[in-house]
Amino acid sequence: MGLLELANRVADEIGHDVPKAYWASFGKTNVKHYEVATRVELGELGDAAYDLAKDKLCVHRDRWCPSSVGG
Repeated sequence: MGLLELANRVADEIGHDVPKAYWASFGKTNVKHYEVATRVELGELGDAAYDLAKDKLCVHRDRWCPSSVGG
């Protein structure tokens, strides 16, 4: 099991986004952002765009939009 898979399982167990927990945010939305960013870094742009559309995430030039992944 990879780290993103493990993070996704933990986020599923939590069941909601946890903002500002120990100076970080964690949850399904955070994990999805890392999955998409990893696909972009690997050059899998089509898959990254599909993930953005499927989970209704949006991106501005300087920030991620709020979303409700899994919610």
